[in-house]
Amino acid sequence: MASTISDPDAVAATLEALQLSDESDLPNMYKDKIPERVRCYVPLRVGPSNIPGAGRGMFVEQDVVGGDRLFTISDPVFLVVESGPEAEFICDNCYATMIDLQGQALQTIGGEPLKMSACGACRSVYYCKKSCQVEAWKHHHKFECKPLSGFRMVAIDLEQNHGLHSTREFRALLRLVLLRKHGKIPDAEWLEIRALRTGKEWRINEPYWSSTSTSIVTSLLKFDPNLDMNEQEILELYWAIHENNLEISQPWLKAGSGCYDTEIGPSVGSGMCLEPFAAMINHNCRRNARYFFEGKQMSFRASRRIKAGEEITINYAIESGYDDVRRAQLHAWWNIVCQCKICVAGTPMPTAPLHQRVRSLVHIRPNDPSVTVKALKKAIADMKAGGWGYEVPPMWELHRRLFRAYADQKDYPNVLKTGFTAYAVIAPLQRVVVFPEQANDMLGNILQLLDPIHIKKCKLDSTANFMFQEFYPMLFDKYVMEVRKLYGRTSRVSWQAGWFLQRQLEVYRVKREKEVQDGYYVLIEEDEKQKKNFVQAMNTILKWAELPPTTTMEKLFRV
Repeated sequence: MASTISDPDAVAATLEALQLSDESDLPNMYKDKIPERVRCYVPLRVGPSNIPGAGRGMFVEQDVVGGDRLFTISDPVFLVVESGPEAEFICDNCYATMIDLQGQALQTIGGEPLKMSACGACRSVYYCKKSCQVEAWKHHHKFECKPLSGFRMVAIDLEQNHGLHSTREFRALLRLVLLRKHGKIPDAEWLEIRALRTGKEWRINEPYWSSTSTSIVTSLLKFDPNLDMNEQEILELYWAIHENNLEISQPWLKAGSGCYDTEIGPSVGSGMCLEPFAAMINHNCRRNARYFFEGKQMSFRASRRIKAGEEITINYAIESGYDDVRRAQLHAWWNIVCQCKICVAGTPMPTAPLHQRVRSLVHIRPNDPSVTVKALKKAIADMKAGGWGYEVPPMWELHRRLFRAYADQKDYPNVLKTGFTAYAVIAPLQRVVVFPEQANDMLGNILQLLDPIHIKKCKLDSTANFMFQEFYPMLFDKYVMEVRKLYGRTSRVSWQAGWFLQRQLEVYRVKREKEVQDGYYVLIEEDEKQKKNFVQAMNTILKWAELPPTTTMEKLFRV
């Protein structure tokens, strides 16, 4: 029977009436059969987690190394694009995403620059081409278009009272309920969604979640009173969405883009995904796996070596070197008190007032007037004077910001020196803030400046100019090798980076051959000697940057 309740008091009463049991049935559902939408590349098992309080988890049944593909999901159960200003740059159907960088587009798909057009009726969603609009209309938008016409006022109210995330969750809840109502989610997948953990046993008693839940469900029932669900079902769906959603994180196609802004990371959040099978994976601050999207396809890969029988983990929280930031988010959003080795041991940090000054420089907006080259250099010098080395997490963020600050001043020699310090010296020493994708993104930023066209802007001396011309193909080769390891050889980002590498090799008049010959270039991944040559090249660059040449094979080619 359709629910017509829109009274906040009635919704609050429903909150109190909910049972406190929240044991998920999904482990039993996946015990004997993995859903057909999931393609496994290694044997997987779902069972009791080794993490205290986590309940269930997912395990590998054979050894894997960093970069190995674990599983893919070609069409996750439920997806929804971002809300707010970002929605104007994301296709509501294929999730292609773009940003404009002073007239030059950075995108998640190749080809011509994307041109987004809004739905003419609701003006709430955007499409990159006509075929995407037609496909989205058939799949979901014809059910939500009319309700979304009045979304703007609801969004303003929710955002002001409960934060920006609440508008995205409202839209996700609306779409999920409407898709089910119109038969777009099969019974089997709906059972998986309903079996997800909701966290209701603690959310009911938290003032913030109780208030937010009441507002969102009340707004939804006012928005569309003809939903074939009662308020209890809608509340549990809302909690399930918040407890189990994953960001639709897609890699930017950065190679050759000219973008070296360190505030633009290796990937972009294009929306929210609710995928029950992926929800089996638990949190660890030192994760051993990662996921990414290409459009609607979700892929999981190992971040490092995982032994047979070991549990797969990802990072739910902000990848911050500050333990209190991660732990606060984990507790507030998922009621997790993380007991991983990093959180238990704690990360050594400088004491006040240096700690507060460094933290302010790291967390404040990058274009804030206080984030200057002088302030950043002083913070780094004071850290070193206090006995804090490059292994301390703030060092990565300080150098990342210093890279940008030098770039704003067009001091490109120091931009490069800072970038290589971050990539070759700091990144190998860190394991919480700097994962392989962040380190490789820094190398990618450096390569934008060393491109044969852009290097002229750098105004390097003749020695440095000659050195970088000699090492550029090898640096780009290493970047492409890591991209392929991170995202797979057949991914969009790998194909684009590989194509650009071949173009650059042609510019440098070197050809790719497996046989080692004078005048020919051999790819790093195909020859152990080339790896050693890369390490030697990096040590030469570090010497130019006035740093000790301490880079080794283990640091630059970690598994």
